[in-house]
Amino acid sequence: MSGIAFMIVALRDSLMAWPPDSTVSVHSQLSGRIEELLKIHRHSFIIALAALHGDHEHAALMALQQRFFSKKLNILIAHNAQECIAHMSVIAKFTCQPGNLAMQTKVSKVISQLSGKVAIQVLRQIGISQLQSEILLDCFGSLAAVVAADGENLHNSSVDSMTSNSILDFFREDRIPV
Repeated sequence: MSGIAFMIVALRDSLMAWPPDSTVSVHSQLSGRIEELLKIHRHSFIIALAALHGDHEHAALMALQQRFFSKKLNILIAHNAQECIAHMSVIAKFTCQPGNLAMQTKVSKVISQLSGKVAIQVLRQIGISQLQSEILLDCFGSLAAVVAADGENLHNSSVDSMTSNSILDFFREDRIPV
């Protein structure tokens, strides 16, 4: 199984009929190619390419998302070839050995420098209440410490088990460890 793969998909070519009608469906050839991509590669990225993203393009994106909802497929949006290359470069930097260590260091540094208000806003964005966020920051001192905490420490911080599991899931699953 290979590590990472990208497939650039022109949204106009992704559907059976263009412009999309009431029965929007992904083109069968494209669907087969994406299925094969998912089988071969551990991390698969579709870069949906369209110069403009209007109603037709949104319908195509929705059809792709619905078709591959239960699969581990990442969909990125780009307006031109330059944005496609930028997406691929960023992902390559985060996943390749020398680059990901440097990025982990940078992300860790940024997280450790966040003020309390910003840290609370970050925790709120992942579904943690204001009160629970304040409890976590009082207990751990910083967002970086919350990110680094294990399950036992989170459970001992006076937050409920659902909150601690949400934090563990968010910061551990398919994310760069800090």
